[in-house]
Amino acid sequence: MDSTLRSRETTPETHPTHGVYFSRETIVSIIKSLVPGCNILTIDPLEHGKSFNNRIYFLKIYVPEELRLHGLNSGAVNDMVLKLNGKFSDQTKSENEVSCLSLLEYFVPEIPAPRALAWSDSKNSLVHKLTVAGTPVKKELEIHSDTDGQLQGWILMTRLPGIPLSTLHLDTDKLKVVGEQLADIVYRWRESTPTWASAGNLACGLPHGKDQDPNSVEVAGLRIASSSNMPGFGVKVVEPIISQLQYYRVRLETRLQKLQALDIFAGNRHLIAPIRDFIAVRLPQLGISNGQYPFLFTHYDLSPRNVLMSVDHTRITGIIDFEFSGFFPELDEFVNDSVANEGDWPNAFYEAYLNRLEVCGMKTPMNGIKEEHWKEATWLSRLEDNIAPWWLENLTPEDRRKPSEDLRKSETVVLEAIRVLGTGV
Repeated sequence: MDSTLRSRETTPETHPTHGVYFSRETIVSIIKSLVPGCNILTIDPLEHGKSFNNRIYFLKIYVPEELRLHGLNSGAVNDMVLKLNGKFSDQTKSENEVSCLSLLEYFVPEIPAPRALAWSDSKNSLVHKLTVAGTPVKKELEIHSDTDGQLQGWILMTRLPGIPLSTLHLDTDKLKVVGEQLADIVYRWRESTPTWASAGNLACGLPHGKDQDPNSVEVAGLRIASSSNMPGFGVKVVEPIISQLQYYRVRLETRLQKLQALDIFAGNRHLIAPIRDFIAVRLPQLGISNGQYPFLFTHYDLSPRNVLMSVDHTRITGIIDFEFSGFFPELDEFVNDSVANEGDWPNAFYEAYLNRLEVCGMKTPMNGIKEEHWKEATWLSRLEDNIAPWWLENLTPEDRRKPSEDLRKSETVVLEAIRVLGTGV
């Protein structure tokens, strides 16, 4: 194992993980400071290309029998994940995932989700839950490695057992069983976590004893508050997002700013005027933009790659990747399945999933959600994705000569979305 644990493959300069890494020395120092007396057995970087947004390290450590720390098994080998944000993210993404995992651990501990153990945006201090009671505390570190790369925030969490569902080829009957299991998990976190008055991701910190944000909750010693920032969508706003109209407007305007600012999208800037007109005139008239609804806990990337299965392929052992989770309109989980993750789920699985959610009493696109609202939500999502396609933002110099076809396709989708939404779905 080399001193930096960097993959032998060259990460492209435009890739989020380019230049993002920890040295072995730094990882060992962090773990030893948190779990004194432990034996670090392995530190394995996830191979290049397996994670897009983050640099991932898998760790195995033996925790001494006499050491009692929340989240770890004493006298046993513990599996951990060290997750470093890519260079286009920052600590807000880490804090959001910590907040979401902490809410799940507190309100629905039976959900097979990772446990957040420690997090930071530096090598000099961190917050961790590796105490006897699991109450988070701040810890100062003295790490002076000069072989680390760029640092944008990181999380240490437990690693769940299992095989990604995306790597398996299950028959129809098994897919239906797994679909029902996932529905039970989604229903439990929807029903057990509190609703939120504002949309977006979350922020967290240690309670400071002064006047606390009334729109926050204290969970096992961690203060969790709403945040209007949504790194997954590039949204950075100050004011709380308290209505669905405001929510959709902010997301569309964020992509519109990208269309205006980035040269890669210059060929589609003639779309700025009709998009602005749509946001100003037609968006407020949509049925989905009106009414006051609570915002519900949403994973926002329920894809087969984020569902772990037992070795016999019969049982869900974990749900992972909560970095973009938060509180969003009740349709958004389904909209993301249908638009951003279109085609990820086999039909047999998804039908069983929706049917089971309905049995549990949840509204779905098949039953309970108004057809008008469903069509509006999916077309708004397509519109947002194609105003300034995110997959074109960080092209290599060589690839920048070839975006014209994608821009033409995006133009078609934008104009069709404005037409459909403008004339009534």
